[in-house]
Amino acid sequence: MDSLDKAIDLYRQVYDNNRDLYCINKVLRLLYFKEEYMKAIKLSSKMIDCELRDNGRSQYSMNARWSFSITNVEYDPYIIRARCKDHLEDYRGCIKDYTHVVNTYIETEGKHPNPVGLFTKPAGVFIELALAHYKIEQFDSCKNVLIKGIENLGKSNTAQPKYVLGQVMIFTKDNIDKACLYLSEAGEEGVEEAYKLIKEYCN
Repeated sequence: MDSLDKAIDLYRQVYDNNRDLYCINKVLRLLYFKEEYMKAIKLSSKMIDCELRDNGRSQYSMNARWSFSITNVEYDPYIIRARCKDHLEDYRGCIKDYTHVVNTYIETEGKHPNPVGLFTKPAGVFIELALAHYKIEQFDSCKNVLIKGIENLGKSNTAQPKYVLGQVMIFTKDNIDKACLYLSEAGEEGVEEAYKLIKEYCN
């Protein structure tokens, strides 16, 4: 049994015994940051599988401290698996995982204090999903995801999605006036780089 299999076995024991899952999440993050993407995908898939097979363990997730479950599935394994797939250029698989996180965020936003866990900020999930669409030239889907983020994140979290949306609209030559307005709003909300693009493309 290699170290990854041991980690998976430990995860099953921890999960089944309703103890703290924090250590397993640390293993998953370590695999990602060490760029061991295939191992991270394997572990995250096993974690998701464990939680999908058991309906009614959301309280276990609440005890984990690093994220929590509404649909009995942790967010971090989906996010990390999506990022690994992105690095491996499996953009459609990446889109599938991020879409799950985004949809669940929208369904549960406002009901819990930390709806995406600690691995990434909610705005980052929308942006990373949008960029995965962009990489396979699904430009309309890319823009729609960013607009959805702007509509659902709350004003204090929309600066970066507006900045990215403005860039995408400029680079795809789609409604430059509206793109420049998004950049202007991003600048108002603190994204200094937006003004560099405004100077180059909007005047």
